[in-house]
Amino acid sequence: MRRAKDGFTLIEIVIALVLAGLLASLAGPMLSGAIKGNATALQNLSNEVTLQSTMEKAIARWQADSTQKFADFKNAVQANDLTTGFVIDSTKTGFCTISGTTFTVDTTLTSGNYYLLTLKNSGTGETLSMLFTSGTVRS
Repeated sequence: MRRAKDGFTLIEIVIALVLAGLLASLAGPMLSGAIKGNATALQNLSNEVTLQSTMEKAIARWQADSTQKFADFKNAVQANDLTTGFVIDSTKTGFCTISGTTFTVDTTLTSGNYYLLTLKNSGTGETLSMLFTSGTVRS
């Protein structure tokens, strides 16, 4: 007596389900680790975007009135543009001196033609700096 070979036997289906379950149990931990890694990467990207947009606000503030004093500019940025968790890094912010090829930030100076503003993420320590000049040349 001949049987029709149109489908799968019960044993073939059970073996396929066992193999699928085994593969799923191995892949699950790998995928959950990747998802956690993506969340960290997204948070880092969000922090960098916030840092960049804060600096762009400061640049726009300076371009609106580049005749203002640097101390007033720094205070305006601190009061209006900083997002929670971001600060002005006082150890890397101040007037600069350029002598030949040497560039130095001197936080003790009270005036000068160049002012370096450094914003810092107080949580991660990431920084972003921009050099401002008191000259009339604008880009």
